This record gives sequence, C-alpha cells and structure tokens, in this order.
Amino acid sequence: MDKEKEVKPGSKIMGKPLPQILDEMDDNIAAAAEAARIAQELAAEGVSVAQLVQQPGDGHAVLHVVTHEAATGHVQAALDAIRALPEARGEASAMPVVSGRGVAELGWA
Repeated sequence: MDKEKEVKPGSKIMGKPLPQILDEMDDNIAAAAEAARIAQELAAEGVSVAQLVQQPGDGHAVLHVVTHEAATGHVQAALDAIRALPEARGEASAMPVVSGRGVAELGWA
C-alpha cells in the first residue's frame, strides 16, 4: 500500500456521522419522489417538463419547473392537481412566457 493512501489509525474516513448522512439521503430521496409526483401531474394534463430546479427552502425544498410550450388551460389544471398533493407546502403558481413564435390569435405571429 502507498504511504500516501495508507489509512492511519484514528483517521476520519467520513466527514459526517453516518446517521446524518443517512438522514440527508432520505431527504434527497423524498425530494426526488415529490418532484416525480409533480412531473406526473403535469404529464397527466399534457404538460411536458423541460427542466426542474430544486433549491433549499426553510426546512424544505423549493421546486421550480420549466415546461415546454403548453396551453394555459392545461397548465392551470396541472397546477390545481399539484396544489392538491399532500406534499405541496406552498402555493403552486405559473409565470406565462410568450414563445418566440408569437400568438397568432392575438396577431403576434
């Protein structure tokens, strides 16, 4: 064994206690499960997820979902379903974006 790679008695291999590491893993798995449920609700309404960003909140995760272009009614129906999830702790909301293609019905095409 190389002298540089040799583990010395009493040296720390892990930077955190194992129970803390396991708790953090459980939290990450729970957050991933919540994100999957949100994606399922969006998909059920025909809304496709382009990107999902998770940020730490005050004792919880905040999820920002960027979707592909979708009809407003479908997004609103998905938001209603997301609000009803037991995992939802805050208000689900949407920020509309007009695509580069414009909106033909409004003469912006």
